[in-house]
Formats: sequence, C-alpha cells, structure tokens
Amino acid sequence: YLVVGPVYPTTSKPDAEPLGLERFARLVEVAGAIPVLAIVCVTPDRVAELIGAGAYGVSVRSGIVAQDDSEAATARYLEALAAVSELPTDHT
Repeated sequence: YLVVGPVYPTTSKPDAEPLGLERFARLVEVAGAIPVLAIVCVTPDRVAELIGAGAYGVSVRSGIVAQDDSEAATARYLEALAAVSELPTDHT
C-alpha cells in the first residue's frame, strides 16, 4: 500500500502543501498496481471524489476518534464507502 496525503489543506500540518485531486489522481496512476490510500482531512463527503480519483481506500483518524460519537462517525464513513463500492451497508 501507498499512503498519500494531504490531498486537502490541513491545520495539523500547516507547512504541508495539499496535493489536490488532480495531482492525487496522477500519483495513483503512477503507482500502477500498488493500492493507494488517501490520508489527512478525509471526510465522509470527500470519500466519493477520492475513490473517483483512483484511491483504493481512505485512512481516517480524527474524523472518527475526535468525534463525540465515534460509532456514528464510523458509520458515516462506512456508508460513504458503501455508496461507491461493494461494501455491505448493514454495519451492525
């Protein structure tokens, strides 16, 4: 696996230049058969565009653990992934 980020601006790494979706997609293309995970500032609303840009998946930390209801936050990410893949939608 190749973990790539940040794709989007982040306050946790203010000196890191965000790649943007176009550069991220080019990196995915260059990676060839290596699965690429997007990391940093990944939200459920961004999952579809990242998968659409070629991401194999996403890596999330604060989007889940920094939330008041981490179970509900996890469900939102799983629903976003299921909407663009063949993941099951029943997460109980």
